[in-house]
Amino acid sequence: MSDDDRLRDQLQALVPHPPPTPGRAAAARDLHHRSRRRTTVAVVTVAAVAVVALATAPLLTSGDEPGVTRPATQTPTPTPSPADPEAFTCPAPRAQADTDTVPAGATAVHLCAGSGTGFDAPTDALVTDVDELAGVVNRQPLVTAPGQNVCQTDLGPGYVLAFEYADGSIVPVGGDLYGCHELRVGTSTRGHPERPWSRFIALLRAQRAASRVAPRIPHRPACGDQRFDTGRGISPVAGPDEMVAATLCVSYQTETEHDPQGVPVPARDLAILLADRASHHDPVSTEDCDPDTPSWELVGATAWGDLVTADGWCGAWNDGRGIGGPPGPAAQRVLDRLVGHTGRPVPTVDATSTAEQVVAAYVDLLNADLRDEALALWHPLGTPDLPVGYGHVDAKVESVRPLRSISAYGDATAVTALYREVPPDGAFTDYREATFTLGRDQQGVFRIVHVDLGKVVPTGR
Repeated sequence: MSDDDRLRDQLQALVPHPPPTPGRAAAARDLHHRSRRRTTVAVVTVAAVAVVALATAPLLTSGDEPGVTRPATQTPTPTPSPADPEAFTCPAPRAQADTDTVPAGATAVHLCAGSGTGFDAPTDALVTDVDELAGVVNRQPLVTAPGQNVCQTDLGPGYVLAFEYADGSIVPVGGDLYGCHELRVGTSTRGHPERPWSRFIALLRAQRAASRVAPRIPHRPACGDQRFDTGRGISPVAGPDEMVAATLCVSYQTETEHDPQGVPVPARDLAILLADRASHHDPVSTEDCDPDTPSWELVGATAWGDLVTADGWCGAWNDGRGIGGPPGPAAQRVLDRLVGHTGRPVPTVDATSTAEQVVAAYVDLLNADLRDEALALWHPLGTPDLPVGYGHVDAKVESVRPLRSISAYGDATAVTALYREVPPDGAFTDYREATFTLGRDQQGVFRIVHVDLGKVVPTGR
């Protein structure tokens, strides 16, 4: 073999082989949709990184970096189609462009998460009426003294509208729907960040309405996916009536914390539940719930992959603003069947449990009619005294103090609580000041030694 032949073989070995099937890219995009995670780090080969780095440079810098990066003069590598937004990498929440206005001519706008409470950003980009949205941003009034106005202590999401141009450059527009309620473009600060936010949502919904979504079953969310404290929330673009796949997350009002129990919702059942929810528009109570009545939440996904939820607090639909109502007969039958698959959480205690946690577990076991399990929380040297003839038990711990004078029990502790036993008919019952005395058993677990039901607490305390 000649040197030319060897060189040719080595060069051919460096060229990536084509995908085995032409549908591989589509399958990868669908997998990304099912994972419902917006791309934040591009995973590419070393050769691809080198090409992108030489061909384009984003028109942005992080808010923590000095200087500004301008577009490179080389011929840019074509950017992914706006119809394929999964390849797009969101700017940092405080990324800053080198322009104080949004130039016309952007090909797409991506909604990305900023600071503040989380939300589920859409994976599809806005590719229609992009210049109109840029005009909405540019028309907002400048704030002459940013940071000196009175900022609120409210909570809300922060967002970034990433305007993408054909040459690969990005102009990020940051908005905070909380605190100082600022809209940032480059070094300028503007007011009314809610206006571009609302207009983007309206335009994207109109774009979706004019599009055809390929029939597919989206990823079914799990209980907890919608929690704001994990950095994610529900979609600002879609509503619960649009969900096509869902999990029913069931919880009870208990003294001990527990995770919701989830059960998948079949498509036919989901249709019945959503139709029933849409028919209720009455005021509903948001007061304390009977321990025997489950609350539920539908955590679902739309055909576009948006994360949406529908709440049922204490056995009734509730839109979060106190509007809803009890389910109809058909929907209640579906809920009863699904709730029956979840089971009721059973609290447990061990040597790491505090005396207060043991009292809370005791109350929850009584309310779940698990009297044998409640009896097991009594100390072997104590005399069990479980209540009888009650509908449910309420207990609100007020104080915890050590009892150093009692040497027969390790770490003897008194837990004082407002306590009442509500009869089965739900009749009003006064609270009493109850004192639970606890000590550790031979395994080091707090157990109840005695319960003293003290004086009646006057109503209104």
